Amino acid sequence: MRITDPSPFDVTPRTRVGSLAARVLVDPRDAPMLALILVLGTVLLPFAAYLFLHPGYPLALIVPYAAILLFYVGPFTGLIHEMSHRTIFRSWAKPVMHALVLGLVAPLYGLGPSLFRTHHVGMHHPENNLADDLTSTQPYRRDSVLGFTRYYFLFLFLTLPELLAYQRRHGHGRMMRETIRGGVLHAVLVAAAMFANWRAALPLLIGSIAVTRFVLAAGNWAQHAFIDREDPADPLRNSTTCINTRFNHVAFNGGYHTTHHERVRAHWSERPALLARDLERYRSRGAVVFEGIDFGVLFLALMTKRYAFLARHRVLFGDAPRDQAAIVVELRRRTEPIPLRLRDSGTRRALAEEHEDRQTQAADAPHGGADREESAPHRGKKSQEAPPRREEARRRETDGASRQTDPQEGRRGPTAQTRHVARASTGDLIASVKDKSARRRRGPRCTPGPRPLR
Repeated sequence: MRITDPSPFDVTPRTRVGSLAARVLVDPRDAPMLALILVLGTVLLPFAAYLFLHPGYPLALIVPYAAILLFYVGPFTGLIHEMSHRTIFRSWAKPVMHALVLGLVAPLYGLGPSLFRTHHVGMHHPENNLADDLTSTQPYRRDSVLGFTRYYFLFLFLTLPELLAYQRRHGHGRMMRETIRGGVLHAVLVAAAMFANWRAALPLLIGSIAVTRFVLAAGNWAQHAFIDREDPADPLRNSTTCINTRFNHVAFNGGYHTTHHERVRAHWSERPALLARDLERYRSRGAVVFEGIDFGVLFLALMTKRYAFLARHRVLFGDAPRDQAAIVVELRRRTEPIPLRLRDSGTRRALAEEHEDRQTQAADAPHGGADREESAPHRGKKSQEAPPRREEARRRETDGASRQTDPQEGRRGPTAQTRHVARASTGDLIASVKDKSARRRRGPRCTPGPRPLR
């Protein structure tokens, strides 16, 4: 398999923009991002400013403006995605560039200054499309138009309140304050623009919210469409990758979603090399990789149930024979809805531990494959004993965190077993404290040593 997506050599600065990038950017490989910012600042911002400063503008001008906005929606979401994960600009340029991108361009795409970062980095990546993920695709049939319609409207109207509730539930105080601050600034900006020129603010600032969130919802839907219900916590089995497509050249290798979930800190230009290095892991775990199509085409194919088209573009690793019928059956199976477990703080942790147990057991199997047999001796006895210890820890956590409804008080209270364990643990703790206090009063225990020579 030959990968033609951008690599570190392809993005090495060799132009005037590259020399400017060396002074502005932390990593010169991000020079294409600086070029995109310059284009948006010289094309999109002046167009929007003209519409705001001329209340009687012809409505026909909305058509070319919308075309420019949609043409750059993929690159811009890739830009703001990378800015959310890494420090892109040097300290002296960061305030100016963030004000330009997050304060001026982002509202034109219906995004507040911090909503994307707190939602994507603070919620989506830790939860990994599992039960606590507010945008999880698991409970939906991923080739259903009705299912996506429900998913989109929930994402459109409930993103902010659900995110704030999630941050409060998980104790993410800093992220919560950042979300509130960004939401208030965005709301004030939209209200002021509506008061100044509602004919321009309505399509440019409010209509763009619906458009951009549709693009983001469709993208996440396609990125997590083919999930293996046997191990939904494994990024190789719950994410999709698109390679050798124009989207990766303009959106900073955004098609390598699986690689990104596995190695969040890796630079976007390194993702093709990481995929090439991990081909055997992708093959052994049944990862879904498509060649020649991006997530937009993948989403449309899902909505129209064109599985034969998707089967032709799926990458088969190694010398495996291409059985179109078998590929179609597997893709259909992996789009079936998966019931979510009860949303609690331990769901992601329990599923992650189950995933580790499966990987350890597969590696310890006598016929687990050459790569697994090669790595098994290095784990030793400690790794082989890890699953029982994790199972015991998970059982203790489940026993301690179990709750049931108290019919007398009408609230959620601990079970009788939990109360008994709590009383016993408290009693042991009090006895231990008393014993230490008594020993402290008696002083240290002295043992007679040898008598000194006279």
